[in-house]
Amino acid sequence: MRRHYLQSPRLICVFSFLVFFCLIFAGSANLHAQGIMFRGAGAVNQSMGGAGVACPLSATGALYWNPATMSAFSGTTVDVDLGIALADSSISSTVNTPYGPIGGTETGSSTGAIPVPNVAIIRKNECSPIGFGFNFGAVGGAKTNYASAAWNENPILSSGMTPLGQELGYGTLNSSVQLLQIGANMSYAVNEKLSFSFGPTITMGEVACDPLYLVEGHSHPSEAIHSPGGRYVWGAGFQVGAYYDTQAGWAFGASYKSQNWIEPIRFQTTEGEKRLKLDLPAILSFGMSYYGWDKWVFAWDFRYYFHENAGYDQVGWSDMFAFSMGVQRQMTDRLTLRVGYSMNENQLDSAFSRACIAVPLIPQHALFFGGSFKFDERMTLHLTYGHVFRATSTGPFDGQNPESGSVTIGAEADEITAGISFNF
Repeated sequence: MRRHYLQSPRLICVFSFLVFFCLIFAGSANLHAQGIMFRGAGAVNQSMGGAGVACPLSATGALYWNPATMSAFSGTTVDVDLGIALADSSISSTVNTPYGPIGGTETGSSTGAIPVPNVAIIRKNECSPIGFGFNFGAVGGAKTNYASAAWNENPILSSGMTPLGQELGYGTLNSSVQLLQIGANMSYAVNEKLSFSFGPTITMGEVACDPLYLVEGHSHPSEAIHSPGGRYVWGAGFQVGAYYDTQAGWAFGASYKSQNWIEPIRFQTTEGEKRLKLDLPAILSFGMSYYGWDKWVFAWDFRYYFHENAGYDQVGWSDMFAFSMGVQRQMTDRLTLRVGYSMNENQLDSAFSRACIAVPLIPQHALFFGGSFKFDERMTLHLTYGHVFRATSTGPFDGQNPESGSVTIGAEADEITAGISFNF
């Protein structure tokens, strides 16, 4: 018989271990995001292309996109996921001189394998209309580290004064954005078809960029300042959702992640403290799913990211539409396979390409493949592979002068995510 409870000491131990797990492996992944936020959470949700607003296939995906879908769960579900992101980003640049253009050599970033952890717990007694959820993990980020280059090969990464009598580049360029989020949600089932949810979110993170060319007055290489790193920043917001299951094969959902208002990012530099104000953007999502065909599940999500209200207009980001879809097929009683696709508009105005060399979050299309193996009624193993297709953006070398030359940024990524689910 399936149990629908956990003894308190055991639950406390599970919570303690999972929080420790995320703190140890809390890194930042690069380029598999939509804007600054990740396309999905956990192996199952990623394998569906991030579609989860009306498709509660995993605790991680449910809490990330629409906690109102907790009404579809029963008992206690615990998801533990760890992704490994392999990002590939590059910069090339040219400068127009009286003697002709120079540069054009591409310099790549080498960040290695970056861990992306996620943990989610849902508690829903089938006899109660109320469900509770807790999730903790990485929700966004980026990381790059570019070596300096010769002035006549890649001017934007050159160091010091050039024979042209001016400083053209920043030299070695390093950046890191790590965003972790804690969510605590409650859902309420009005009846067997309709549910609502609400819960606060707390965001913590670290932003580092050296040299710090992003702060006002320091964008030109001759004015760039060095920063050994910043302090952790904190912010908060909320998430609301609604879920309607027709009980006839179709389900519909909607959710709203509010803007996460984050304190100003503070950098300790060679010229004292500098500040940069950016929040996490609000996300409005609508989704639908169909499960009326035996052993099949189809899901579609539509999203809108409000970048401009969060301050990203200062780096050329506009509001953005995104779409995700996924298909699941149960092959046997134990084996389930999935494929997912995700796309988004290009949020970056190409004229701001130079401003985004440290965080080239520009890819638009991603494809995911995954599967789950059910060991027994209590434990299921998940594995997903995703590829984010390469995208590039080219803008002026000098943002004020389109004839000055060009800067091109490029990015793509691969990710493998493994997860395990426990049901009590």
